[in-house]
Amino acid sequence: MEGASLAVKELTTRCVDLYKRHDMSLIASQLGIGLLEVSYILRKARIVTDVQPHELSYIVEHIETMPIRAIEDHLGLSATQLEQILRRFKIRKHLQAERPTLESCIAKTRWLIETRLQLAIDDQLPRLITNEHFTDNGLYSAVKFATAAKEKCPTAKHFSACAFLVSQTYPGRFQPWQFRHAKSNRYFTGRGGSRNFLTALMWLIETKLGITSDALPYVMRSYNFLSTRTLQDYGLGPHWWREHWSTKAEMLEALARHAGIAPAPQVDRETMRGRLQLRGAGINPDCCAVPGCITAPGDNIQVHHIVQRATRIIGDFDLHAAENLVPLCRHHHVAADRMRPTIKLLRSPEMLRPWLIEKLRTPASSLLPLSDETQLNL
Repeated sequence: MEGASLAVKELTTRCVDLYKRHDMSLIASQLGIGLLEVSYILRKARIVTDVQPHELSYIVEHIETMPIRAIEDHLGLSATQLEQILRRFKIRKHLQAERPTLESCIAKTRWLIETRLQLAIDDQLPRLITNEHFTDNGLYSAVKFATAAKEKCPTAKHFSACAFLVSQTYPGRFQPWQFRHAKSNRYFTGRGGSRNFLTALMWLIETKLGITSDALPYVMRSYNFLSTRTLQDYGLGPHWWREHWSTKAEMLEALARHAGIAPAPQVDRETMRGRLQLRGAGINPDCCAVPGCITAPGDNIQVHHIVQRATRIIGDFDLHAAENLVPLCRHHHVAADRMRPTIKLLRSPEMLRPWLIEKLRTPASSLLPLSDETQLNL
């Protein structure tokens, strides 16, 4: 900090010294800084007091695209000084700035996001920007204008002035529910709330997730479809659908009807848990585990319990542990149902899957259970 202060002092000293002999534009060229920066330094040093031509040009160009306070800060002027300049040179645009229009609010919103805050124009923007960013940067008049203007739109009126301003600034880029909004707003809970929510979901599915209507019936079976994280990132958190449906399955059935497709059957919770267990063990649950199986990945692959769920188990053996699970196609699943592991294998759970896969690789004539050791009974 001390070094920075010293550098500023040195720059000020050089500017003042050069100003005794040269024009400001030449000083800017020699020091490698902007012309506005030179006049700012000289004004703060109280060497220059009157407005300079390039400063006047800056005021005229930005009076409608920047808040008054930002212009004052950029030029090193007080509020009184800028007001006197506006009156002295009869800058009529100042009167328009006092009475915001949609165009001026859009210009100032763009300045705030791209110049002042330097935020990326992506899907994270709605979760970052708020009304406070506008008011803290001298744009209260824009917020006030948007608060009144959004009441004319049946959708926008339920959301913030910030959402209205940014959506107007970047048309077609954002939806108002992407922005932070109160859990008490009635767009998703009032009359037509469930329909509004389903419409917003279809926008998310088609526009952001890139899922087509043809693929939707199949995608809806996925455990990861419309996860809590996905919904929250786009302002459609689970608390909204819980206003209308008791379970996610009910919500998906309503979504299917809304989209005009047959409701997709949901994978039962136990099967889904088994798939997660297999993934955690480094095994792909979408491919049959039997080497050489010609079944296409994902084609009706099922999770098989090697020690079957109906077996009477003595001890602390976990039927749902990853060691007792194996992904199989329909053909191998039917064959595996005829296999019964021995008690010896039960004592070594890590051998269950290799044992079953080896048995399933044998010809169909030898798929009968072996009787060399005592087997687990149903």
